[in-house]
Amino acid sequence: MKFLIKDMHVSTGGPAIVLLHKEDAKELDLYTADRVRIYVGKKSTIGVIDILDGEGTVKPGQIGFFTEVFTKLRGVKGGFARLEVLPPPEALRLIKRKLRGEELTKKDIELLVHGIVLNKCSDIELSYFVAAVYMDGLNTRETANLAEAIVKNGKSINLRSTVLDKHCIGGVPGNRTTMIVVPMVAAAGYTIIKTSSRAITSASGTSDTVEALASVTFTKDKMLGIVKKTKGCMVWGGAIDLASADDRFVKLERPLKLDPEPILVASILAKKKSVGADYVLIDIPVGKTAKVTTNKKARSLKNKLKEVGEMIGLNVHVVITDGSQPVGRGVGPVLEARDVLWVLEDDKRAPKDLKDRALYLSHLLLKMAGVKKSKQKVKELLVSKSTLLKFQEIISAQGGVEHVHSSDLKLGQYTYDFKSNKKGKIKAIDNKFITKIATLAGAPKNKRAGLYLHRKKKEKVKNRTVLLTVYSDSKQELSNAKSFLRGCSPFEIQ
Repeated sequence: MKFLIKDMHVSTGGPAIVLLHKEDAKELDLYTADRVRIYVGKKSTIGVIDILDGEGTVKPGQIGFFTEVFTKLRGVKGGFARLEVLPPPEALRLIKRKLRGEELTKKDIELLVHGIVLNKCSDIELSYFVAAVYMDGLNTRETANLAEAIVKNGKSINLRSTVLDKHCIGGVPGNRTTMIVVPMVAAAGYTIIKTSSRAITSASGTSDTVEALASVTFTKDKMLGIVKKTKGCMVWGGAIDLASADDRFVKLERPLKLDPEPILVASILAKKKSVGADYVLIDIPVGKTAKVTTNKKARSLKNKLKEVGEMIGLNVHVVITDGSQPVGRGVGPVLEARDVLWVLEDDKRAPKDLKDRALYLSHLLLKMAGVKKSKQKVKELLVSKSTLLKFQEIISAQGGVEHVHSSDLKLGQYTYDFKSNKKGKIKAIDNKFITKIATLAGAPKNKRAGLYLHRKKKEKVKNRTVLLTVYSDSKQELSNAKSFLRGCSPFEIQ
C-alpha cells in the first residue's frame, strides 16, 4: 500500500514520527508507537507511528512526515511512500526487564543506550525506564555501565594536555562560580573545557549567562580551536553532542519531575569523561529549597559520584556547600554576568560569597592537579587581574566584546523595589521563590531581566527596607513578578 507524502511542518526534536489516518492504521493493524520502515524510492528510514483519531490534516491514503523523517530521507521532498511493519526494538525488551526489577548487564545497557541515541525508543517507552530507575534504582555497576555507554554512543574529546573540569549539581540561583573558575584555572596554565546547559526551570543556566556576553553555540572543532587558543571555554553542551543520550533523559525527566540519582550520576560523569577530564571537582549545594535538600542526601550522592567515577577511570573530588540561599546578588543572565565581572575586576560591589566560593573551588581543583600552595595561587591570580584578562580573552575568542567590562552591561528598563513589611533579621531566603520572580520578569529569555538582592541571610533590616529590585523590559512581565511578590515573599524575617 502506497501513501501520498504530506509535510506536517512539525519537529519532534527527537524521534522520526509519521502520521496515519485511523482507517489506514486499522487496515495495516498498526498502533501508536509501532515501528515501521519507510521506503521512498531507493531511500528508507525507520519511523514511529502516530495515529490521527478523527478528521484532521491527514486523510486516508496520506502519510504525514514530521521534519525528522525528511532529514533522514535526505533529498526527499514529496511523492509516495510505502511501509514495512517492524518488530519491537531490542531496547523495549530491556526496559520491560528493568520494570520487573531485573539487573541489566553491560551489554544490555549498551544496547539500550544505542537504541536511545538512534531514536529507536519513543518518549513513552523511555519514560517507563526513567520511572523504573526512580522506583528501584540501578546498582553501582549498572550506573557505571550506563555512564560508559553514554560516552561510547556520543562524541568524545581527547587532548594530550591535562584537562580539569567542574560541575555543580544546581538548584541555587546566581551560583556562577564556573565563570570565575574557568578563567582562573586557564590562567594557571591548565586546560579546562566547560560544557554547560541552558536554563530549563531556573532563571539562568551557565550558558545563558555567558551568552549575555558572547556566543556559546559552537561545533566541536570550533570549540577545540577556542580551547587551543585560550586553554579554556564556556560553551553550550547541546550543540556539541558529546553525550546525546543524556539529552533524551533530561528532556523526559523535567515534565515527569523525576531526577533519579543513578541517571544523574551517570549523566554528570559521562559528560566529564567525554571531554577527557583528568580531574573533576563536583559541588553539591545543600539547602531546604535547593535541589539537594538534606546533608544525608548530599552524602549519599557524594559517595555514589566518587565510587562510580573511580569505576570509569575518573579522578573525582566532591564538596558539599551551603545552598540555603542564592550565591551572589544578581539573578538573571546579565545580572549574574555583572556579579562575575565585579569579582574579576575586584570591584567593591563584588558579592563576597560568590568570590569566596569561586576561590575555594579553584583552589581545590588546582590542588587536585598537583599545584602547590594552590590557595595562595588563586588569590594571586585574582588580585593580579590575570583571571580577568583570561576571562576577557575567552569571551573575545567566543565572539564577544574584546575587553568586556561590567560597565558595558545594561539592565531591564522597568524596575520594581520590593520592601520589607517589618524590621528584624533575615532568617531565610527561598531559592525557588527567587527563581520564580526572576523568570516571571522575563529571565532567561530576556537577558536583561531578573532581580538584584540588596539583602541576604543574617542581615538586619528596618521596616520598608528595599530587599530586592526586579528588572524587566516588559511592563506585563514586571506586573506578573509584582503580583507574585504580593502573595509570596521569598524572605523570612524575624
